[in-house]
Amino acid sequence: MMKKIALSLITGILLGTITTMLFFDYETPWTTYTYLGNDSHSEPNITKAIDIDYLFYMTIFSIVSTIVVYLVWTYVENKRHEKFLDEFHKNK
Repeated sequence: MMKKIALSLITGILLGTITTMLFFDYETPWTTYTYLGNDSHSEPNITKAIDIDYLFYMTIFSIVSTIVVYLVWTYVENKRHEKFLDEFHKNK
């Protein structure tokens, strides 16, 4: 049970990250802003900020992917058990 949850979570995070990168054309989640001071002699101030939209969409796609992978895995396991039980009862 724990193995199924962990593997579903890992697969969901990977699928969510890949889906977000492919469909939303994000190159990097970090955005760099350059600010100049008040006068022309001051050094530029470079600030890195994380893209909140990227994180939001990645989180949503990861959660949905994790749930879908878990449900499909559970469905396949149940079908396999049902098939085994049908075969077992036929052979009696």
